Amino acid sequence: MAPLYNEDGEMLFVAGDEAPAGHYVRVDVAQSREVLLKARDFLPASHDGHVAVYRRVDKNWLAILGASEQREPGAAAGL
Repeated sequence: MAPLYNEDGEMLFVAGDEAPAGHYVRVDVAQSREVLLKARDFLPASHDGHVAVYRRVDKNWLAILGASEQREPGAAAGL
């Protein structure tokens, strides 16, 4: 799949994509979901029938957003 970018030029990642370690926030829904990948891993599915879209964020922004979910490497379903 070709890389996706938002209107600000930030790279976007889709659920199921392998992504580098870092903090990610879901951007396709109003209530954001934060995911921490401690190592290169796959971003989680939405489980709501929609394709989850994430962007990588600086850890300082997470404090502002107040997001909460963390994932261990390989914690995706089926891994």
